[in-house]
Amino acid sequence: MVGEPAAAIGAFAKEIAADLVVLGHRRKSFFERWWSGPSGTYISDLIDCSLLISRKTISDEAFEAALRSAGG
Repeated sequence: MVGEPAAAIGAFAKEIAADLVVLGHRRKSFFERWWSGPSGTYISDLIDCSLLISRKTISDEAFEAALRSAGG
């Protein structure tokens, strides 16, 4: 994907007709959030599916295992 991350995620979600978009929360300070903008809000305006914002850090392997066990 190329371009602004939120726009690229939104476009890709529409392209594949996603049912769910999962984003990580970066635990930024108030000033950092204000400066960088509300990405989750911006993405939610771009997509036509559910949005899950995760605060727990997991490895790629654990995430893929969870997807497999959920039938994804």
